[in-house]
Amino acid sequence: MVPFSYTSSLPIAHSRSVTLRSFVVVGVVGVLVSNFSTCVCVQGARESGSSRWEEYAGQSMLSLLRRGLPRTSPQTQHDEAQAHMQQARAIVMPGEGWTYAYEPIMLPLPAEQDNSVNVSNAHGIEVFPNGNIVVTYQDGSDESKCLLKWERGAYHRPAKLIGPGARLCKGVPHGLRAAQEDGGLYLYHANNQQSLHKTRSDGTVVWQDLGPPAGVSAPFMPTWHDAQPGSPYVYLADGYGSSRIYVYTREGRYTGQFFGGAGTDHGKFSTCHAITWDWRSSEFVVSDRENHRLEWFAVNASDPSVFEYKRTLSAESIGIQRPCNVRVRSPDGVAIVPALEGNVAIVDRSNRVLSLVNVSGSDIGPSGWLHPHDAFLLPNDDFVLVTWLPGRIGYFRRMR
Repeated sequence: MVPFSYTSSLPIAHSRSVTLRSFVVVGVVGVLVSNFSTCVCVQGARESGSSRWEEYAGQSMLSLLRRGLPRTSPQTQHDEAQAHMQQARAIVMPGEGWTYAYEPIMLPLPAEQDNSVNVSNAHGIEVFPNGNIVVTYQDGSDESKCLLKWERGAYHRPAKLIGPGARLCKGVPHGLRAAQEDGGLYLYHANNQQSLHKTRSDGTVVWQDLGPPAGVSAPFMPTWHDAQPGSPYVYLADGYGSSRIYVYTREGRYTGQFFGGAGTDHGKFSTCHAITWDWRSSEFVVSDRENHRLEWFAVNASDPSVFEYKRTLSAESIGIQRPCNVRVRSPDGVAIVPALEGNVAIVDRSNRVLSLVNVSGSDIGPSGWLHPHDAFLLPNDDFVLVTWLPGRIGYFRRMR
């Protein structure tokens, strides 16, 4: 089995000297244990002389043995072992960036006998301050399902479905953004079919707004919200509709203010797929997907008429195409940028590349990790990823 290799001339903001080694991780337990999930390396670089990978692989297998797994027939064990061997291919990633390994045992879907789900498209992620992970998705079989939760410390256990059902889930659930308000944690949901929602962290609906903004006749297919902390206003990206940014109040009322529209000039967009509050510069950053760029804008917390263009970062300069979203980690300012064309970029506070993870080239599972749509970088440098089509939800662990 020959590892796939890829090289790049991108500058990587990483100072340690490393030796790149490609390797293959194959986990076979034979007739003693079945249904195990091996840790598949997505980036095969490691420091010379380091044994961290070997230690980790052993710990992962030991944890599986301790948990105990159901018995199956020898033929089933053989078939599953072959499938895992096919998946366990090391991928050497470009540059000297951070090393990542996909963890297939993490973030499993609800058990079928309990409440099965059919993830057609996975769209948005939030990680709460308490470490709980929430993912919004479109269910291919039941439009009353769209919100999954994994509790901190139990990422290896099946997700739980949360939310009120079809009231929240109709209309293609898409962007998801968390906000601390009035001492509580809330979620803003943008559903493509003209359906906006604000919920509590458990999915309970606070308000919903159906249809386009009042007085607006332009196409309307919203994709993502975000808000400036301390401001009464929420900014909505109409990525699949007019390519405008609409300004609402936190109570769901349209202010009559909008910006952007279709175009290539600065301040115009071609699929403004997401808008994110970037606390590093106290500005909003728009993921202008089909213009292959990120653009920053200054706003006024008390005046919704202000939306001033500041600067642009080309997606190509950080090794990606068609950026879908930006999430900036606090307090260090490291950001993660998933791109629909397949790469996930991790950049430092100055937007220099720390790691470029080619998840779509990893061939993990029957369909790979095509079309990254949202990603969240955890405090320990691991990240959670969802992909649009096919809809997948995965956990990637930093190895070095």
